Order: sequence, then C-alpha cells, then structure tokens
Amino acid sequence: MKRINLVPPPPLASRIKGVGVPLAVVALGAVVVALAVSVLGLRRDVALLMAQRSRLQAQTAQREALAAREANLKKEVEGLRSRERSLAQEVDSLMKSRRLVPPYSNLLLFISRTLPSSAKIDELHVKGAAGSLSGVITDMARMSPFVEELAGAPMVRGARLVLLEAVDKKHHLYRFRVDFQLSRL
Repeated sequence: MKRINLVPPPPLASRIKGVGVPLAVVALGAVVVALAVSVLGLRRDVALLMAQRSRLQAQTAQREALAAREANLKKEVEGLRSRERSLAQEVDSLMKSRRLVPPYSNLLLFISRTLPSSAKIDELHVKGAAGSLSGVITDMARMSPFVEELAGAPMVRGARLVLLEAVDKKHHLYRFRVDFQLSRL
C-alpha cells in the first residue's frame, strides 16, 4: 500500500520564510566572520608593513652613515694622496740636489785625509754648490799644498785661499778661510 499525504504542503512563501530567516542569519554570520577575518588579516599585514618600514628606515640610516663615513674616508685618502705627491716631489728635489753635489761624507773624508795635522777646522759651510772652510793652522807653509790638493779633488772645483792672517805670532797661530765650489756628479 501506498500512503498518500492528504495534508497539503504549506505554501511556498511560508516555506521560504521559515528557511530564509535562519539562512539569512547564517549568511550574515558568515559575512561578519569573513569581514572579521579580513580585518584581522589586514591588521596583521599593516603590522608587517610597519615592521618592514622600520627595518628599511634603519637600513637607510645605516647606509647614510656609511655614505658619510665613505665620504670622510675619500677626503682622507685624497689628503694622503696629496701628501704623497708632495713628499714625492720633495724626494725628487732631494735626489736632484744629491745629484748636483757630491755627498758631504765624501767631502768630509777627503778634507780629513788631506788637512795638515797642524790645522784645526772651526767651521765648514756648504750651501748649494758653494762652500767655505775656516779654522786655524800653526804651520802656514802647509796651507798652500792643502788648498792645491782640495782644488784637485774630483768633487771640488775652484778652491782658493781667501784669508790667511796671523792671530798670535808668538805661537805661530794663523786664521785661514778657503772658499770652494762643489762639482756636479
């Protein structure tokens, strides 16, 4: 047997009304939950962006500090290069002057070997290529050979006795001065 429902179904409007309100509440709840999740996601994204912004600002500050330090170092390097150039010029100048005149040690060695034992040097002046030698001697006859030997030295040219005067005739003490020019090497 088949059963038949003799009660007519409720009208469609009431059926929709009975199901529609709870469905609308569920749909509204789902929308509210979705919006809440979306807002929380946006807040999290904003927080992440703010943290990234802070990190980028810190990196920018570090880069600016490094750029300033680099600029200072560049200035220091340029100053050191300038100092190096001036020192190189000074060294070149000294090397040129060394080539122009013989080393003073050679001159001093030559004078010490040829100076008579009766002579004593008080002053030796050398400026550029010009020089003078002054002192005292007890044996005036030995002065002329010394000046001739000095004039014949390879590093000296034009040596001449410009002063020979008696200081103490009783003790045979004479003051002398010899002027000379240094040769270029």
